Amino acid sequence: MEGEANQAYVTSFDEVENQPQRENRENKEQEEEDMDAFEFNLITDYQNVERAHKNLIFYLVMPFLKLAILISNHARLFKIGVMLILIAGFIIYTGFALSINLSEALIPLVLGCLTVFFICWDKFMDKYEDKIGAWYTSSTKNSPSFWRLIKIISALAVCGALLGLLVYDIFFSEDKIKEKNLIACAGILVYAFFCILLSRAPHKINFRTVLWAFGIQIVFGIFVLRTTAGFLAFDWLSNQIQKFLDYSQCGSLAVFGNSEGDISSFAFSALPTVIYFSMVIAVLYYTGIMPYFIKKISWIMETTCDVSGPEAIVCVGNIFVGQTESPLLIKPFIKNLTQSELFVVMVSGLASIAGSVFGLFVNMGIDSTALLTACVMSAPGSLAIAKMVYPEVRF
Repeated sequence: MEGEANQAYVTSFDEVENQPQRENRENKEQEEEDMDAFEFNLITDYQNVERAHKNLIFYLVMPFLKLAILISNHARLFKIGVMLILIAGFIIYTGFALSINLSEALIPLVLGCLTVFFICWDKFMDKYEDKIGAWYTSSTKNSPSFWRLIKIISALAVCGALLGLLVYDIFFSEDKIKEKNLIACAGILVYAFFCILLSRAPHKINFRTVLWAFGIQIVFGIFVLRTTAGFLAFDWLSNQIQKFLDYSQCGSLAVFGNSEGDISSFAFSALPTVIYFSMVIAVLYYTGIMPYFIKKISWIMETTCDVSGPEAIVCVGNIFVGQTESPLLIKPFIKNLTQSELFVVMVSGLASIAGSVFGLFVNMGIDSTALLTACVMSAPGSLAIAKMVYPEVRF
């Protein structure tokens, strides 16, 4: 009896001790139920407010509520109208800018054209991206006979066109044969031979990847170095980059003063360019602009060169950032990468320079057009070399 009495005492004591917590929990649950039951939409139910509760703030907010209702009821028309107004404003602004200063107005014109292009690109890819990717990445043996024939013909046409461009550029573009270009072509073949000779698994080399990577590199080099449009485009782009980087000198002069002739002028003039350009790249990454462009370019390499997504993203990312930053683009996938993919990450990083170092080299007087061309051409070239030396052996 005494034990039962003690047990009852302990139980009653625990109940008394936990009663405030239980009451607080019950009150909180009741408040949550009351809040769930009280559903009031200010936009749709403002007309049901009693007259006694309508004060000055209510009447001040009333026009904005009616405007919100009008916009919500005609959201599609409102969106189209805003877009038309923005487009018309951009066209008028660009037209006036072109009439006043043609060279300075090319920047907004190019940005506008790029915006229109990528909007059309996104619309097109939303419908046909899966079909295009499946057609390029599928094996020729598994394709229907008609598509197999189309793929073989297109591959032969691309190889023939590249070979024809090289032959014309070396032998027929000028009165004499370009011996330096012949030496360069022979050097590429010898270098590729040694890569195959030292390859971990020569029989596993995917020559589609190698040929497409070298093909993209050759096409880009011919476009920039052998065509007037390509040279002028990259020359204009390099001039804009040079002008953009010159703004860091204004900041350096404002902070350090005129350091010309000082033995430490490199630290006061060149290193601020690194900080300035690194900050710009970081802002572009944070706002999502840089990953957007990297994703578009990497899709082309992933589809044509038959490589994995992380490999393509790292190769393209190394055009803009350095070896230490580019692996961060694929941070969630690094632990699952194969040895071949890790080798691609390292080779592509060593084959390029960071954007901040690019700005530093330009500030030191190196031709920005040559640097920009080399940075872009190194992406497919490093991919080809890496896939020859260490091909994918795990499928």
